[in-house]
Amino acid sequence: MDTTVYETDISDEGKTNGRAHYIDASAILNGGRLHVFATNCSLEEAARVHINVADRNIAALDSAELLTGPGAKVSNSFEQPDLIKPSLFSECIIANGRAELELAPLSVSAMTFRLE
Repeated sequence: MDTTVYETDISDEGKTNGRAHYIDASAILNGGRLHVFATNCSLEEAARVHINVADRNIAALDSAELLTGPGAKVSNSFEQPDLIKPSLFSECIIANGRAELELAPLSVSAMTFRLE
């Protein structure tokens, strides 16, 4: 996976946990469907994601949801129960058998693509 990396926090002893990717993803191939789960860990920047299946073409985005909120330290509460909530996501370009989309900062997505 090609993505920007960052150095993790430095401990009091001057050690780091190494480098981490801003984008983390997993995929499940299920017959004519590809299920992709992706996370953008960047605090401030949206991330452009390209999805390509080596021996199949992506025909369409069947469904997708995006979970994100207004900041890294926010959470739902009784007073604001919908501050962080899933929303439908359809901003995906399918061209030449590949998919391209942009993930918001601090977001998690679940997408299902139909394959040819």
